[in-house]
Amino acid sequence: DIEGLLGLLERQNQLGFLASKTAPERAQALRTETGRLLLVAMLMATQGRDLREKVEDEFSQLAQPQRSIYAAIALASQYRYGINRDEVLHAADALTAVGATALERLVKRQLVVAKRGGLESRHRMVAELVTQRMRADGTLAGAYGRLLVALAMRQSPAELKDPGLRQRSRRYRVTQTLMNHRSLDGFRMREARAIYSGAEPYLSQDYHYWLQRGSFEVRRGDRDRAERYLLRSRAEGGDNDFRVDVETYYLQVKKAAANPADGAAVTLADEAYAGLVHMIDTRGQQSAYPFHVLLSQYPKWLAAANLTVGEKRLKFEDLRRLANRAVRQHGNDAGMQDLQRSIEREYLSLAVAKTGRGGGRGRGRSRGGRPS
Repeated sequence: DIEGLLGLLERQNQLGFLASKTAPERAQALRTETGRLLLVAMLMATQGRDLREKVEDEFSQLAQPQRSIYAAIALASQYRYGINRDEVLHAADALTAVGATALERLVKRQLVVAKRGGLESRHRMVAELVTQRMRADGTLAGAYGRLLVALAMRQSPAELKDPGLRQRSRRYRVTQTLMNHRSLDGFRMREARAIYSGAEPYLSQDYHYWLQRGSFEVRRGDRDRAERYLLRSRAEGGDNDFRVDVETYYLQVKKAAANPADGAAVTLADEAYAGLVHMIDTRGQQSAYPFHVLLSQYPKWLAAANLTVGEKRLKFEDLRRLANRAVRQHGNDAGMQDLQRSIEREYLSLAVAKTGRGGGRGRGRSRGGRPS
């Protein structure tokens, strides 16, 4: 591979600093640790399919528990985390002498690299390809859940309660990323719920765990579960985190839009609107999240609600002002300009629409004035 790659680079005049070296020196440069990482990156760029096949073959030919150990290290490397020996053996369900020997063999074969900060894949590209392979063969959720448990169980009670300690802990920051609802978007509902359930014994005192679990249910799951988890988040110390409030308002708007004929729908939607505007006024400069929730979710309520065109037009006038403000404050935020354009289109369509009453979903007779 090294000779072939060097030949290709020479023909393309892409040798760079290697151009001044002799052929044996060039090969030796790519045999060093730094060179091996460079080699993997260049191989992926020039021979992507071949590299994928090599990594997949390498992974599939490993016997247990080496394969599970290799998978755990690859997953951790995806999040730039050097995992320690005990963590990886726990994540691989291999806390035995056999597991320890298997890990040593992986290091000796240089399939994984032992660094000062912990064990890592020899390159993040390799870690990504291994992760993709696990997703394809249906084993990713199990490996992911075991890694989360292996890290979560090593959090101290003080870390779970003290924001300062949490943020100074590299392990906790990776745990936080693993349990983030966005990180679990690629899993099936039952897989994501199993991942959260597996970590519950170790993170039940962490309000952020309940916030993320509730956020997942708000978006993809069951609204009753979402409400329970968000209430638990408050009980565990999240009452002062504005994200818990924003997520609660998000849930209220979804409840209202799902059942617009319900007598409580208008109250739920109006309370959520007022709460989100307050969050924007107090936190909007620092965080785009309240804008995202209001501008993406409140129009869905308006589409479902039994309001007149005039009433909806007034609502969209307010949303339009907020959307323009959002772009001024967070113009570089992903999706913000798309939200503004969507609000603008709806506002213009209502500006020329005939006056009438009717919702997009359901035909309840609920009143809808301006949010208080």
